[in-house]
Amino acid sequence: MQFFKFIFLARSWASDRQQLASALASLGREAEREGKPLCFLVYPEGTLVSPDTRPKSKKFADKMGIVRFIYQKPYSIYP
Repeated sequence: MQFFKFIFLARSWASDRQQLASALASLGREAEREGKPLCFLVYPEGTLVSPDTRPKSKKFADKMGIVRFIYQKPYSIYP
């Protein structure tokens, strides 16, 4: 993953802000040096639903006024 220059975050803006700014600045300088456009992909990793995480998620959704959404996959290639 380092080969592809993934930027790993802690999911906390207080700790991620400097890391993200530094990494993007470095990628921008490298792209400029090579005369290439800077392209990057944002891949937000999801949170696994479990008996431990569901109550926290529901509490946050209720606080934010988010309507409950349940996605049920009919099949999956991963367990």
